[in-house]
Amino acid sequence: MPTILPSLDLLPVFNTQPGANLLLAPDLRIVAASDDYLAATLTERATIVGQFIFDAFPDNPQAPEANAVANVRASLAQVMATGQPHEMAPQHYDVPDRSQPGRFVERHWQPRHTPVLDAAGQVQFIIQSVQDITASRLTERQLHESQAAEQLARADAERQRRELRYFPEQSSVAVNRGPEYRVELANAATLAIWDRPLEAVLGRAVFEVLPEAATSEVGAMFERVFTTGTAHTAHEQPARTNRHGRQEVVYGDFVFGCG
Repeated sequence: MPTILPSLDLLPVFNTQPGANLLLAPDLRIVAASDDYLAATLTERATIVGQFIFDAFPDNPQAPEANAVANVRASLAQVMATGQPHEMAPQHYDVPDRSQPGRFVERHWQPRHTPVLDAAGQVQFIIQSVQDITASRLTERQLHESQAAEQLARADAERQRRELRYFPEQSSVAVNRGPEYRVELANAATLAIWDRPLEAVLGRAVFEVLPEAATSEVGAMFERVFTTGTAHTAHEQPARTNRHGRQEVVYGDFVFGCG
């Protein structure tokens, strides 16, 4: 079916109307695009007018779960068959990055397809109107990821608290995380040796909490356990600590592990 063109006098009106709108022929070739549509989709009128819509806007192969082309194609087919408007659910439909061929820019849309009928009630054109909802979708995703990370952190903290229950109350137990060995957990016996309250040590690097313990030998041992995952065991090992305003040496059996 040949593409039917609207009056050339009407195209400038369509192109400058507010809102992101695309005018499609029944064969789904692009007839016109509003200025807002071009800005939203990072395209130029001379490039996309005359193209088949899915050649101008193909699927992003890096986001196959989006099914953008199939979903829009089904909506357009419904409008052609019924002659009735169809509002789609929000769609993840990335647009080609014209500055980097083969790359895409993430976009999320709220699309609506509206038929333009001729005097006989046949679909002469379809107007695709889209609202860019990318910012709100990204905000929702970030919130979800933040909540998931928070839940994971809570579950991990609860697991560590349960694990501490297996140690005798008089055992000194501390949990350090990351390459700076930040204190994530310390039981009462550890805090007594360190002579510091829990709020004074949580989140701080262990050698910042205990500068007196920051010898090259202890630092090398921490690094070895952290990088290799191999536990270090020492019996009657001396350790320096600063208690009650004076430096003391305590002796104990130590196990440093990585989990």
